[in-house]
This record gives sequence, structure tokens and C-alpha cells, in this order.
Amino acid sequence: MKLSPESWSDLAAGKKAIRKRFRRVWDIPVIHKKQDPIRRELQSGMSLLDIGAGDGEFGRKVLLGLDGIEYLTMDVDPNQPQNFRSMDEVTGRHDCIMLMEVIEHLEMPAALDTLARIEKLLKDDGVLALSTPNIHNPALFMSDPTHCLFLNYESLGALLYMSGFEIQEIYRTYSASFLKRWSRRLATLLSGC
Repeated sequence: MKLSPESWSDLAAGKKAIRKRFRRVWDIPVIHKKQDPIRRELQSGMSLLDIGAGDGEFGRKVLLGLDGIEYLTMDVDPNQPQNFRSMDEVTGRHDCIMLMEVIEHLEMPAALDTLARIEKLLKDDGVLALSTPNIHNPALFMSDPTHCLFLNYESLGALLYMSGFEIQEIYRTYSASFLKRWSRRLATLLSGC
């Protein structure tokens, strides 16, 4: 499904297609480690481009124990070593591109432009792995003042359709450490301390 980025009705159609395919958010599988589905896609000899790589910590988790993967990074942060500083500098076509916790920092036109550029940087059978924070936890989402694009799974899926992507899988993630902290706080409240 290729949708036009100029039309809000296309966004609505994309959201409807996502709802039809994935139903309710509660029907989407939950995973603990978001690197696991990415690791399953990678094999020796492939290239992995990490857009918004930051310090590369997530990329190292993805690559842990995998050999023969060409790992390239792109980030605008001048304080971190990167292969590329802008999307304009990125060369080649890649087997897998990660855009982890980045798209929410872009306004809608820039997000669509970024996805269109990524689509051109992927090999024909390439995979885009993308994650964004849970907008249904406003305190967490709003704690970063650089977040400007609020996307639930339907809207994110619609943007991907609008950019020419075919969606294979959608996952929800959870943080066990967050759940442990929350349960400790709840236990403290219930105990009256």
C-alpha cells in the first residue's frame, strides 16, 4: 500500500489498514528486549545502519555475539563518534536500518522525509527496525522536551505505509526494571509507609 504524504485522508486510510491487520493494541505481542527481533534478521555479511545511534549502546546489544556484520552509525550529536553526521552523508544500501527512539524527535514533514530517505537506503529485501516511546504513558513521553511527534501504533504504521514500507511485524515492549520500581512503590503505598 503506497499512500500520498500530502493527504490526511491517506493517513486515516493507513490507520484503518493497521487496525484491520493488527486489531487492538492488546493483541500485539509483547517482547522484553527490542533487540531480539532485529538480531533474528541479521546474518554474517550483512550491513546494519543505526540512525540516531547516540553512543552506540543499543547497537552493541544488537551485535552481541554476532560476527561479520558491518555496523555503521549516523547521529547529529557532535560529541559521539559516528560514521555519518547527516542523512545526506549516508552511502550505500543496507540490509537493516535501525531508527530506535528517533522519529518522535522529528516534526511530521521531517519524519516523512526521513522515512522516504530510509526506504531508498534499504536493499530491496531490507528491513527497517523502528521504535518509539509509549505515548500512553504521558509522564514518561513528556519527560523529554525534544519529543514533538506523538505516535500510537496505528499512526506510526500509517506513516510507514505512506512512505512505501510493508509492515511485517509490530511489537510492544516492556521494561522489567520499570515494573519492579512500580511494584515496589505500590507495595510501599499499600503498606502505609
